[in-house]
Amino acid sequence: SRQAQSFICSSARHPKMNTLLIDGAAQDRIAREAVVGRRRNCCTSMHDCCASLWGRMRRSGQSEKAGKVKDLSGCRYDDEGNPILPEDPCAIVIFGSSHPEVPRRLRELFTKYPTLQSKYVIIAGNAAEVNSVYAAIEGFQIQGDCIFQDKRADNTDARAKFAAKKLQDLGVSERDIVFLTFPLLARSGMDALIHYGLSESRVYAAYSASWINLEEDTTVEDSLIDSMFQMMQNRSWEGMAGGEQQRVRTPA
Repeated sequence: SRQAQSFICSSARHPKMNTLLIDGAAQDRIAREAVVGRRRNCCTSMHDCCASLWGRMRRSGQSEKAGKVKDLSGCRYDDEGNPILPEDPCAIVIFGSSHPEVPRRLRELFTKYPTLQSKYVIIAGNAAEVNSVYAAIEGFQIQGDCIFQDKRADNTDARAKFAAKKLQDLGVSERDIVFLTFPLLARSGMDALIHYGLSESRVYAAYSASWINLEEDTTVEDSLIDSMFQMMQNRSWEGMAGGEQQRVRTPA
């Protein structure tokens, strides 16, 4: 058996001890505890490192996702990240969406920019979407003969075709317009409007990507963003003639 040994452990080497006599068994126990402590510290460091790496990867993924949504929104942004709108638009064009933020954003626009109430209002979508948009503007002073709606436009192509034709009939298709729809659908809608005769430089999207909470809004799925982003790159849209369009599930 090991004979009792003794040594002096100063507080500098072990802060919890002050000049103690320690036998051999105690030395072994302290040595084992030191090894376990080092392993525990190592595991903690690895966990912290993995957590930090995961956090960076998640932030990077969120940043990439936000970047795609910003591109899809079609907005021109000022230095503070707000959408740039034309000084004297002739009309505001709304593509319907079942997303409740669209009519809410429309009310905000009419409140912030009262002159929009004297412009043409063109609404296209299905019956429920058009009705929700129309209800959002009922309290504003908009002349009834300045509001045009198509409740049978059930895809992007039909909506753009109706809006562009109405602007042409009114003789204002060469002037600036404000364009409002859910950001993920905006770029494809703008491409469709351009296809039917509008100038890209005259179409001002008005729904900022920053108004979407990507972490909380369950309707904004990664697969939907990727599908819409692919459509943007291909300059295609829902209902596009020629069989090149992609059918995607729009946000609820």
